[in-house]
Amino acid sequence: MLGIGSQLKWFEGKIMYPSYQWRSPSKRRVPRLLIENRALEVGILIYVEEPWVVFEETDIKVDQIEMNKTEPLKLYQYKFQLLPAKFKRQNTYQWMSRPSNALLLFGKDLKYYIKAFKRSSP
Repeated sequence: MLGIGSQLKWFEGKIMYPSYQWRSPSKRRVPRLLIENRALEVGILIYVEEPWVVFEETDIKVDQIEMNKTEPLKLYQYKFQLLPAKFKRQNTYQWMSRPSNALLLFGKDLKYYIKAFKRSSP
């Protein structure tokens, strides 16, 4: 099995993670390596651009993000933050695959949350 670092790709300031691992609801694990510390300062967009799940840093400061309509992430094996299998009553992966949809991931008080975010289409 390849380590996480060998599967990542950096492109135009975005971290690209292979999407085939995210299709199963039990595999939606966000590696702490990708979000920890930085997500406590600014929001990070997560969306799908096949064959990648893209992690893109935003200019939105965590203090400016409202907590309404957020969902907490669960800590999994002390290494991963686990996205919910369903978001807005839909499969999370399929929801993130739509061109205008993204999850805004951010942290407050060492807990991580997601909320819906509209992004500009590629």
